[in-house]
Amino acid sequence: RHPLNSPGFWDAMISYTQRNPVSEALAAYIYGEMTKRGKTVWLDVKMAKLNTDAMKEAAQHSRCIIAIVTGAHARPPEQAAEGEKPEDNAYFGREYCVQELRWARKTGVPIQPVILVDDKKRIGELLALAPEDLKDLGSVDFIHLDRSRPAFWQAGVDEVLKNIADSCPEEPERSEPEEGGASLVT
Repeated sequence: RHPLNSPGFWDAMISYTQRNPVSEALAAYIYGEMTKRGKTVWLDVKMAKLNTDAMKEAAQHSRCIIAIVTGAHARPPEQAAEGEKPEDNAYFGREYCVQELRWARKTGVPIQPVILVDDKKRIGELLALAPEDLKDLGSVDFIHLDRSRPAFWQAGVDEVLKNIADSCPEEPERSEPEEGGASLVT
C-alpha cells in the first residue's frame, strides 16, 4: 500500500475535537512531547493530507489512538454554527472523533483516553455522551494530564507512553520470504 501521509504507520494518532481550544492545545502539547521523545505521531494539522481517507489510514495504522476526551464547550457566537449546542462540541459529539475510534476498533488498534486534570471527577459525565458502542471505554484507565507544573505534565505523558508500550502492538516486522516459502509476520 502507498501511504497517504508519511511514514504510513505511527506510534500514536491523536484524536481530538477542534471545536474546543483546550483540546487543540492539549493535542499540540502531546504531539510536541511525543515527537521530542522520538515517537511518530499523527496529528491532523501536521499532515499533508487530512481528508477522511487520511484519518482512516491513521486510525488503522497506528499502534494506539490517544483520544482527548472533553465535554461540552460553548464557542463564541461568531464561531458557532447556527443552532449549535455546547454538547455538539464535546469529543463524543463530533462525528469524526467517533468515527476514528470505530475505525481503530475495527482493526484492533487500542484506544487510550486522556482527559484534563479538571475532568477527573467528570469521567462518567463524559462517557454518558459516548455512543452505545463506545461506552465500554469506561473500562479503560483514563489518564489525566496536568499542565500546571512540568513534573505533573511529564508524569502524565510518561504514563501515556507506558500504556502504549504495554498494550499497543508493535508494527509487524516482515521478513524476506525464503526460497519457495511465504513471508512470515512476527
